[in-house]
Amino acid sequence: MVKQEKEYTQDQIKDAEKMCQLIQKVPDEKRQMFSVSAIAYMSGFEVGLVLGRDAQAQDERSRH
Repeated sequence: MVKQEKEYTQDQIKDAEKMCQLIQKVPDEKRQMFSVSAIAYMSGFEVGLVLGRDAQAQDERSRH
């Protein structure tokens, strides 16, 4: 299996920096829960994108 390297856009890098800055502003005692919540949100968003692509691909296959 060939390892695929991902290059990030400037916007993605800026967004990651903003997220890090936001996480650091959260008080220590709440940071873990904030991080868990943020990861859950991003995972759910990613799943939604994948399901949307799968549904679109299924629609295209059913048309042919």
